[in-house]
Amino acid sequence: MSGLAERLRGELDMRAAHHRLRELREPSGVDCSSNDYLGLSRHPRVLDVLRDAADRGVPAGSAGSRLLAGNHAVHMEAERLFARFIGRERALLFGSGFAANLAVLSTIPARHDLILLDAAAHASLKEGARASLATKRAFRHNDADDLRRMLRDRADFRDVFIVVEGIYSMDGDAAALGPIARAAEECGAHLVIDEAHATGLYGGRLRGMHEAAGVAPLMTIHPCGKALGSSGAFVAGDAVAIDYLVNCARPFLFSTAPPPLQVAGLAEAVRLLPLMHGRARDLFGRVAHLRERLRSLRAWHVILSDSPIVPVIVSDDATAVKAASLLADEGFDLRPIRPPTVPAGTSRLRISVTWDIPTETINRLADLLIHAEERIVLKDDG
Repeated sequence: MSGLAERLRGELDMRAAHHRLRELREPSGVDCSSNDYLGLSRHPRVLDVLRDAADRGVPAGSAGSRLLAGNHAVHMEAERLFARFIGRERALLFGSGFAANLAVLSTIPARHDLILLDAAAHASLKEGARASLATKRAFRHNDADDLRRMLRDRADFRDVFIVVEGIYSMDGDAAALGPIARAAEECGAHLVIDEAHATGLYGGRLRGMHEAAGVAPLMTIHPCGKALGSSGAFVAGDAVAIDYLVNCARPFLFSTAPPPLQVAGLAEAVRLLPLMHGRARDLFGRVAHLRERLRSLRAWHVILSDSPIVPVIVSDDATAVKAASLLADEGFDLRPIRPPTVPAGTSRLRISVTWDIPTETINRLADLLIHAEERIVLKDDG
């Protein structure tokens, strides 16, 4: 084994010893990790559109970047549909949420600018900020007072960008958009919101947390692998900002365009999204029911929110792995979330509730979690 291979194997072995080794495995049993909140990935209309598009010869691959041979009519149609849905001048489709966040934050904020990022922001937002030539600082999670302190100390920065998530992906809590937006307005800062876990679920027209809070951000990012049930991500904003991304965002310029066949299904999901109020209400009813059932937990605890992300905090890595294994034996697929994805001491089972999980299954899941806590923690404590 070469020196490099030995080093890599040693680091992997260290992860395994600390119950932090990640492995790829297929979903099995009741999927409690899916982000397909509204079940659109299997909606009959989406599947019919995909079959029809394949029959019409819509290609499975785009064969190039959007500025070369890869720009197909279906890409532009999906963007028009999403811009109309979200109420902005333009939208631009990227291959993934990570690429979209990387593109926005590495391209729009520039040298002499300042990025103020919520400390709990997703890794893709942090990587985008890291790639930017702007100065980067983090404010305490959802702390508008800490944000204001940093804004008062903005010095001679040209433009300031405040970057948050609508719903935070690990804790499932909502951004404090009201106070944050007021702080941004007071000093002329630009608000950028990643609406990954809020699009299709929140707001009167299901546009996301910015609509629910009544705030007007500079740009919003809408990854399509959640409530839209597909993949890719839309960035929505004014025409000038989208044109700038088309011309200057390297993750857009130098990436193969999303497959036209897949985008045909995504476009149909966008058409369906305004019709999903009933499914969203059903989903939130099941979320509330699960959270109420899990109030019986004694040693573990659930972070308070109303989102479909229900994190059961079990504290240490080994307990998270053991609890996930017990649930898997009973037919439930929950993945343990451990550092560095979450802070040390907050390892968890991250339950993602979706519209197509019936109430009786939610009851069984709650019973099993309560039993797992008793078996792992309470019995051991005597």
